[in-house]
Amino acid sequence: METIYGQGTAALEAIKQTPNVFDIALICAGGGGLTAGCSIIFKHHNPDIQIFTTEPEDWNDQERSYASRTIQTATTNGSGLCDGLLTPEPGKIPFSINLALGIQGLSCEEQYIFDAMQLAKEVFAVELEPSGAIALANLIKHKDKFQKKKVFLTFSGGNVDPELFNECLAKAKLGL
Repeated sequence: METIYGQGTAALEAIKQTPNVFDIALICAGGGGLTAGCSIIFKHHNPDIQIFTTEPEDWNDQERSYASRTIQTATTNGSGLCDGLLTPEPGKIPFSINLALGIQGLSCEEQYIFDAMQLAKEVFAVELEPSGAIALANLIKHKDKFQKKKVFLTFSGGNVDPELFNECLAKAKLGL
């Protein structure tokens, strides 16, 4: 639990720096601990906030687990673009916290990840690894769902291999 509480400091820092409450939070998810920690903080400050885990579609065990209300195992084996998020299933403790708090899951195809990496570089001057761009990728994919909402996003993971980063940017189609 100490780790989950520690991960929640990301939400606490965002709340301290933002004068108004968030309507939505999109959080990158592997085992779900970051989501659990942030959700405890966000829900304390705004019980109406909608919180979503974000994953690549081929590794969407969180999304499927929240939809079924039981832990689901990833259907894909091996590696993937978002190697920092590739856990076989949600952690039991984070899942129980997230389920109790009404967390939902989102996932997206790789193209959205490439586009998010490009957007982060061009607009924010941040070079994200694919795992770190997954929340932004899901915002791009599901943008109609979040129109006119104040959205919190996690950007994490700047340890991107330069060759992989350039390969991903070459596949981006945002036209920036």
